[in-house]
Amino acid sequence: MSIYAQLFAVCNLAVLPFWLVLLIAPASTWGRFVRKWIPGVVLVAVGYAVLILPQIPELLPLVANPKLDVLLPLLGTEQGFVLLWLHVLAFDQLAAIWLVDRALDRGANRLFVAVLLVITILFGPLGVLSFWISSLLPSNLITGRQPA
Repeated sequence: MSIYAQLFAVCNLAVLPFWLVLLIAPASTWGRFVRKWIPGVVLVAVGYAVLILPQIPELLPLVANPKLDVLLPLLGTEQGFVLLWLHVLAFDQLAAIWLVDRALDRGANRLFVAVLLVITILFGPLGVLSFWISSLLPSNLITGRQPA
């Protein structure tokens, strides 16, 4: 198994406990720890750094002036895909943490937040968009409480 396949597997497993805390107990001590110190994001970022830092000289011109026909062959490699995947894992977690923080501030129903987190886990930006759309709804629909 290549280093890329190993890192892919390890990082996918490493973020799982943090997602579970956000899903099950976002307001708990552990939930606050995950939201404040972002340990899952840091773990993935370290893996990303290990892979990308040695390659920055050759990658910088490609990403500084991105062109589909140039980037597509790179992303089609095991190395390119794993770099992209780690990028996605890190930013999906940041989006989820932002979403949970905002939802807790609004007093959103936990089930509602859990559904949005699952969407974010699976489809990243779609979860953020769903949360943003929900912020346009009356708060009693989000919290489950009747208006006073």
